[in-house]
Amino acid sequence: MKRILLAALIVIASSSASQAYAEGAYIGADVIFGHYTFDVPGVAINDDSANSVAGRILAGYNFNQTWAIEGGYADFGTAKYNFSNGSLNTKTHSLYVAAKASVPLDEKFSLFGKLGAARNDVDREGSGSGTAFTQSFIHGSLYAGVGAEYKLNDKFAVTFELEHCGFLNSVNGNDVVISTGLRYNF
Repeated sequence: MKRILLAALIVIASSSASQAYAEGAYIGADVIFGHYTFDVPGVAINDDSANSVAGRILAGYNFNQTWAIEGGYADFGTAKYNFSNGSLNTKTHSLYVAAKASVPLDEKFSLFGKLGAARNDVDREGSGSGTAFTQSFIHGSLYAGVGAEYKLNDKFAVTFELEHCGFLNSVNGNDVVISTGLRYNF
């Protein structure tokens, strides 16, 4: 109980530490770094992971210095896996909407968390043993992220974030990606 009370006091104190995070709309662009894995029991693979660098655009609205809503579109790039007798390529696009809670630590630096829903559109192409296939599906999932924001001035900020986006380019796995980006506040 004492820990909960202490945590609540810290949040309240830090929420009033800075009035610099004003309400209003913002837009942003991120670079996303993904590491995806192939995990299907009984399937031999030469390389069981893939990396990609991709991008996202987003928009949001700060209701106050603590609460915001955000939505965006991400292209997670293509993950390529090579087997001894074939290959598999996956490509994913995602739309998301999330509530965002921020805790300003001072006038320039804040920590945040996001929780919402994502809609992932996954396309797969593969070949092996003389056959080829194409598969497309849409997958809804939980979207969650934690990160930090550093305010460069009244209009611009940089962010760093760790995100769980649900099923992306991995096979039989959930993906966590790292992103960094720039925000413009109106």
